[in-house]
Amino acid sequence: MADNGAPGFILPFVPVLALLAVIAYPFLLDRLLLRYVYGPESRSEFGRKHPVLILLIIAAIAAIVGGILMAGSSGGTGTAGTAAILGAIATVSASGVLIPHAWFPGRFSGSVKRNALLAGSVFQFPFLIALLTNPEIRAGGPPPLFADRLPLLGMVFDAVAAAGGTAETAGYEVFFTAALNAGLFIETAAASTVVFLVISALTRTGE
Repeated sequence: MADNGAPGFILPFVPVLALLAVIAYPFLLDRLLLRYVYGPESRSEFGRKHPVLILLIIAAIAAIVGGILMAGSSGGTGTAGTAAILGAIATVSASGVLIPHAWFPGRFSGSVKRNALLAGSVFQFPFLIALLTNPEIRAGGPPPLFADRLPLLGMVFDAVAAAGGTAETAGYEVFFTAALNAGLFIETAAASTVVFLVISALTRTGE
């Protein structure tokens, strides 16, 4: 009886756990990268010189992995497959959140940096929700729209796809998935950068 009741007991907490994971992920990724890749004590000279490039590489790898998994999920995915896709999307988003912190290393420290990371992490939610709660893509149906999934860049991406005629070509799903991940990265990076600049201005005013 306990086994049968466990899923029902855990289910209400899943959204809360997911929200906490999304908020915590940029903190965890930042700590790992600072320690092992581009922090002052890192042994990687390349990482220390090119922290933004490191984040771009991480986001690109996650986007490729997520795209491959999504392309192979037309027949449905199991729990592990769904978790892997969500993990890849979360990695793309978290990498975007860290962009301003990598671009201006050392600008914030202590509680100020934690608050900036927390605010950037929270601002991921509108973009992730728009991406994940989108109309279903049906085989043989109309081409999917970026505007349904990218709040800031969707219409621009749709206009580019329409101008290039890619929406009606074979293999459009691959282009769509790649552009979707790129759009998510740009949107979260832009939102985090705005937060970073606002906090930077406020801290300078208070000095």
